[in-house]
Amino acid sequence: MMSGKVASGTTAVVGQAGATRPPTPAAGRPSYRESPPQGWALTIRRRVGGQSSRRARTHTEEVPITRFTWHPKPAPAKLPVRQVYGFLFAADGRLLLLVDRGRCSLPGGRPEPGEDAETTLRREAHEEVAVVLGQPVVPLGYQHVDDEDGSTCYAQVRMVGPISAVLPAAPDPATGRQYQRLLVPPAQAGALLDWGEHGHRQVAAATEAAVVILGLPRDDFPNEEHI
Repeated sequence: MMSGKVASGTTAVVGQAGATRPPTPAAGRPSYRESPPQGWALTIRRRVGGQSSRRARTHTEEVPITRFTWHPKPAPAKLPVRQVYGFLFAADGRLLLLVDRGRCSLPGGRPEPGEDAETTLRREAHEEVAVVLGQPVVPLGYQHVDDEDGSTCYAQVRMVGPISAVLPAAPDPATGRQYQRLLVPPAQAGALLDWGEHGHRQVAAATEAAVVILGLPRDDFPNEEHI
């Protein structure tokens, strides 16, 4: 059992025995789909012979700890970008969340060959939540993902952009599922995404960018709404 809250720009570390676990979402509470909560180092234990690690410690195999570290700046050129996700804002200042099987996340996904981050986000926004992005679409930062043994090392890019058009909802061509689309006041987004303290910081940074760069309102938002 391990944990480790991290400050921006630092890596998560394994804590002492008995340290607090990352928060477990309550039944039915939405949670983040593309990575564990921000600022936590997690060990994944495989089940062997149908028995969990708590019941049969000798029948488990520990795999390397995957660390997620937030950096509020562009990803370095040498670090491969495997995922791009967007904080997408409506003209009234609300943030668009994708809801899949009761879990909230940001729209986005993997770059296709030859795509830059903005092109990936525009395509994924159209495919997953059927929205068209306006200008500008700007980088917010990136999450450095790595394993303690060095076997995995890549960037999850975060971007901010305005929604210029909402199209009729349609199934995602990659999965065949049609996701729900939820517009929420930015202050609610951190709890719905359930990324922890550093997730709230990302939402706050994205909201500030939406106000300063996109010229969107800072307050007096409509209530949340499915579109």
